[in-house]
Amino acid sequence: LKGEYIWEHRKAKSPEDNGWYALAAFRVLPWVQLVAKQEDFRRNAISAGQKNQATTAGVNLELGGRTRLLANYVSRKIGTPGVRHGGLITQIQVRF
Repeated sequence: LKGEYIWEHRKAKSPEDNGWYALAAFRVLPWVQLVAKQEDFRRNAISAGQKNQATTAGVNLELGGRTRLLANYVSRKIGTPGVRHGGLITQIQVRF
């Protein structure tokens, strides 16, 4: 489990930017890891409508000593009222 809260205060009278995320990962087999992430970030200094909310669900597969495959589905809502967009992101990572 991992999480973070981000906050920016300015000396001017503009509103503050803030956001957070929470991440959970669980290894179901030695080579399979399930991942879930929730995030929310608001840029109130720009406008009340500048916000980004996202949910990610994915799997990491260890394919060998130095290679792994990541597949994540991300559902993202941007702005107010936000339109939700989703998509699959895949990566292959190789360590040298």
